[in-house]
Amino acid sequence: LFKKHNDDVKQLVGISKTIATYRKYEVTRRHLAEFIQSKYNISDIAINEITPMFITDFELYLRTTCKCSYNTTAKFMQFFKRIILIARNNGILIGDPFANYKIRLEKVDRGYLTEDEIKIILKKKMVSERLENVRDLFIFSCFTGLAFSDIHGLRKEHIVEDSNGVRWIRKGRQK
Repeated sequence: LFKKHNDDVKQLVGISKTIATYRKYEVTRRHLAEFIQSKYNISDIAINEITPMFITDFELYLRTTCKCSYNTTAKFMQFFKRIILIARNNGILIGDPFANYKIRLEKVDRGYLTEDEIKIILKKKMVSERLENVRDLFIFSCFTGLAFSDIHGLRKEHIVEDSNGVRWIRKGRQK
């Protein structure tokens, strides 16, 4: 079921899904397959054998064996829960093994760079033109607030000039 779901998502890449979304589902499926192999020594499991204990064991596997952070584990569990929801909605699974399982994300303070830190990065001599470009894109992102995916899609037509001759970036943001 997970593989079919991911195949469907892959077909929607560029239409209503991003390649990043597809990759996240694929990584989740791979972790789940590796968990099933390591815990049960089988390559697959019947969906009706997924119990609340299976879910907590999978979470423990992600945190310990895969060394995932709290929030990364929570995101993988959200993707897995989506597959269980599809199974329930299609009558493949009766009951909800996630019924008493709460997925919570911790708030993360990502901090910010100081003006002095940005100046240090700007002055840093890079060993290649490619790294200079990476640095420049990073600094551009710092000053504009645009995410990498938004910068990646930035085109000349997104730069507009207002009535005072000031240039602005006018572009819809990616999810």
